[in-house]
Amino acid sequence: MGNVVIVTGMSGVKPKRVLEKFSRYLQKKGKDHLCVIDLEDLLVGEAFNDAIYAGSSEFRKSSDEGEEPIISVTSLPYPMLNRLWANAIEKAGEEVRKATEAGRNVALVLHAVYFKADSTEFVPIVDAEKLRTLNPKYVVHLVDDIYDMYAWLRGEGGIFDEYTSPGDEFKQVKKSIQDLISTLIWRQAEAGASAHLAGLLGSVPVLTVATKHRCGLLQKIFEGNILPVYLSHPISEPRRVRSEGNNKLFDDWSNWVSSLADHLSGELAVWEPTTIDEWMIPSVEVKAPPSTAGQRADVGQENSINGNDKSKKIKVYIPRLLERWPLGRVDEVLWSKPEKPLKEPLDPAGFFTDEEVRLIQKAMTWQEIKDKLGEKKSLELCCISGELEHLVALIGEQINSRDRTLVRQCSSLVIYRPLFNGNSAGGVLKELQAHKGFTELQHYTNAPKVFVLENSEDEKLLWRNTVVELLCGNERPWWGSFVSSAKEGGISRLKSIQIADFVTQDKLGELSSTKVVERMDEAAKELEFQWGEKQPGVLTGMGKGARRKFCATRARELETAFTEQIEYRTVLAEYDDSMVYRDKDIDVTAFAKKVVDILKAK
Repeated sequence: MGNVVIVTGMSGVKPKRVLEKFSRYLQKKGKDHLCVIDLEDLLVGEAFNDAIYAGSSEFRKSSDEGEEPIISVTSLPYPMLNRLWANAIEKAGEEVRKATEAGRNVALVLHAVYFKADSTEFVPIVDAEKLRTLNPKYVVHLVDDIYDMYAWLRGEGGIFDEYTSPGDEFKQVKKSIQDLISTLIWRQAEAGASAHLAGLLGSVPVLTVATKHRCGLLQKIFEGNILPVYLSHPISEPRRVRSEGNNKLFDDWSNWVSSLADHLSGELAVWEPTTIDEWMIPSVEVKAPPSTAGQRADVGQENSINGNDKSKKIKVYIPRLLERWPLGRVDEVLWSKPEKPLKEPLDPAGFFTDEEVRLIQKAMTWQEIKDKLGEKKSLELCCISGELEHLVALIGEQINSRDRTLVRQCSSLVIYRPLFNGNSAGGVLKELQAHKGFTELQHYTNAPKVFVLENSEDEKLLWRNTVVELLCGNERPWWGSFVSSAKEGGISRLKSIQIADFVTQDKLGELSSTKVVERMDEAAKELEFQWGEKQPGVLTGMGKGARRKFCATRARELETAFTEQIEYRTVLAEYDDSMVYRDKDIDVTAFAKKVVDILKAK
């Protein structure tokens, strides 16, 4: 008997197209052909064959205007829609039984909810009782980046057809942002309804799968016996490095991550966080004019352009997208490029020129932006920035929710270098904490495991960055009163970096807070600065006892600041020892082999 998998996903994900590409992948692999049954096609067919629907003026109007049939079908009254859906699922059930009895795997494609364009409400018409009789193995909820989904939904006849809302360029920017927000809400509703459907079906697992995952992941799901793994790694810090122009470091990093995923995916079902990448809306902080410091710059701008009495800075969001995380080989993933991709989804009509965008990105003050753009357009930028801030907030909320969902469905967590470029990854920590919580609740049916690959160079850079922040950081410059330069008076950030590089040199071997602090006296002589307790306005020498006490206190401060950046180790210590596997300074191939061998061991 073949397996039945219910595949859900909103219209912009193009589930049927995903499965068509997956079927071609299976054929190349010499696997049995997948039977794809699209319930939406059956539902539209039932409507076309219904005398009441076919005779309605709304149906004739939508057909004449080229609207997608499903849009007019889902606008029907609930009783009629429920009747048509029941007829459609009965026909689907007949096809499912024929295919499974012939030993073929079946993908039953449906929407967990429908979006009614005329009333902008969500329509849940799925009957779980009827679906339960099909004995589904999994519910797979397909998702994609909102920007690609929006490109599909803006197409001719689509629900966000650009021709249905004509307007000037400024209005088009606002419309695009609002449509993207609607897409986010729609996707979240589909996710919730899919999870609810899986619950109503009994013990059927629901698996969220981004269309930019490898085809091999879906193959393992349909084969019905998966070893689920979530690959956790820093994302924001590598992206920041790239934005600063260090493309080599970013490329090296993304290639290492991709290589690890490749080696794991041969045997395991691997979920990767970068298969959804939406945290791509850039912003700049500029000095606020005196009139806006501590208050709103414009009523229509929401919270985006507002000052702070302390920093007198305002954040301006720009209707452009940063470069997406690399996809790898497009022919190996489930996703297909939209037929009419949008060059700038946030600004499809080109309201802001590339030159104006560069000006905004380089500006140091709001007045500079205002002078260049003019009064009217700068006010319009205020409005757009505020709406973009709302969009960014919603994206952030869904990132947290989705990452937690992916961790929940994966009993094994593989963490690749939780420190990057001397900075800790907040997202990795949250995912580890979520996994620990699910472990405590005994959620996982398979024995939960955590695999961590650390790197000595990452750790050394973290010591170095911690010293810099203690010397001159804005939040808590603990050591600022203990250092002084005869030439500069206070210690500049550049000088702090030189000091930190000196006291964390390789010859120390394994670094510790005590070793680093012990080198501060040597650094003071070599780099010509003073280090010690302050007496009325000057730095003075100390006796041996006072010096030991001073150094011990500074070492405790350094240890505290460093430990706060490696909180993931505290969480790891809370697991049972048999659940955690830690390695350091081995290549990704060896690390992946260890993970696979342990998880596949009988």
